[in-house]
Amino acid sequence: MLVRYRREAELHEAFEREEFVAHFQVEVDLRTGAPVGAEALCRWAHPGEGLLLPGEFLHVVEEIGAIHELGDLMREQAVAALADARARGRFTGCWVSVNVAAAELLGSGFVGRVMETLERHDLPPESLCLELTESSLASDPDSAVRIVGELRDHGVAFAVDDFGTGYASLSYLDRFSPEFVKIDRVFIDGMLTDARRLALVRSAIDIAHTFGAVTVAEGVESDAQRQRLRELGCDLVQGHLVGRPRPEIVGD
Repeated sequence: MLVRYRREAELHEAFEREEFVAHFQVEVDLRTGAPVGAEALCRWAHPGEGLLLPGEFLHVVEEIGAIHELGDLMREQAVAALADARARGRFTGCWVSVNVAAAELLGSGFVGRVMETLERHDLPPESLCLELTESSLASDPDSAVRIVGELRDHGVAFAVDDFGTGYASLSYLDRFSPEFVKIDRVFIDGMLTDARRLALVRSAIDIAHTFGAVTVAEGVESDAQRQRLRELGCDLVQGHLVGRPRPEIVGD
């Protein structure tokens, strides 16, 4: 219990000290090898423990009710980083993706805050993609459909993240019509040696394409995986093979 209280206190201080930072991992077109997007990944630059991944603190952030604050911060950093890259003549025509929790999406004023961030940095809405998990969409589908529709009307794109790890995947693809479907790395890992995983990846790509979505394979770490995904018709790849997370957007 003392460890938990200490972590909560550290998180409150982390917001005050601006210790949360976005690192960016590129998404690469399998046909051309060119970077076309970058995902903003949240990191906590802990003064004593070093750079912490979301799995080590995100659940506590949600429990103390600070997920909206963290989400706004990550979108601000992501949009600012893309604006800076474009101002330097880099990453033109590409987008930045940011994860969104269900509590953020369904919270008061979400659409307005997203649009204000884009306007403040003079970026078109098409420059931003919001990533949602199947489980987050399940909490209140009707409200989620409405909010997604509002942002899409402005030009913001959406991705279903960790596809295949939730449930009722087909119904969510049908209702939300995402521009992107990200295939979870759990299916990419081992697909070269496990026929079942390979079949799941093939099915996920075919299903996503049926709904008109661009497919992104996460966690790609070998040339053999990249080649097999190209043969299966996957569109984009993300992973250490094509780029590790970095503090700034690096691409073209």
